Amino acid sequence: MKVIFLDIDGVLNNYDTLGPLGLGWEPSLVKILKRIVKETEAKIVLSSAWRILKNNCRIITDDMKIGFIDKTPQDFKTRGSEIQGWLDNNPRVDRFVILDDASDMEHLMPHLLQTDGEFGLTDEIADEAIKRLNRLTMLNKFLIDDNIDWSLLRKQKLSLLEIIAPRYGESELSVEVENHLSGIIGLIDNVQDSAVESGKWTEKEVFD
Repeated sequence: MKVIFLDIDGVLNNYDTLGPLGLGWEPSLVKILKRIVKETEAKIVLSSAWRILKNNCRIITDDMKIGFIDKTPQDFKTRGSEIQGWLDNNPRVDRFVILDDASDMEHLMPHLLQTDGEFGLTDEIADEAIKRLNRLTMLNKFLIDDNIDWSLLRKQKLSLLEIIAPRYGESELSVEVENHLSGIIGLIDNVQDSAVESGKWTEKEVFD
């Protein structure tokens, strides 16, 4: 399943469309979001603060005509921790992007497509979202190759994990580099999961 974690303020509205209570939405920006959904068949999970109030959710579904399958949990910490909490309970997600004008995504920063609150969602960001969400199609083409060395891939994954979290001492990597390496590990995880789901390899071949 492909998922879009959706913020509202700064994504589907901008400085010009915000009302006196901070609510408002821009039809042209909603149209851009719907293009992403149409071209990727991704499902929307609401991560915006709008999810807290029922009336706000009604505006999203009834006025904006945007359907969403769920909302992230409210731990009132960081947006990233709330998204991770949802992902932990929904392991069947193959690919996801985060559309948000905030940056408190912690280790999920590689998945963030950050908007500018002055403009909201743009066609350029939408194009990148579509590219990322549809990248799994390219992954499936990669899995056609029968000559994948799973043993080598596992060793490479373990090496990356050791760099990020060494057994002895503390990591000297910057947060940015750690986030990038975590993204690569996530990609390897996707390759392994997709290989097993394809039926061409057993779980033992891929993970052991």
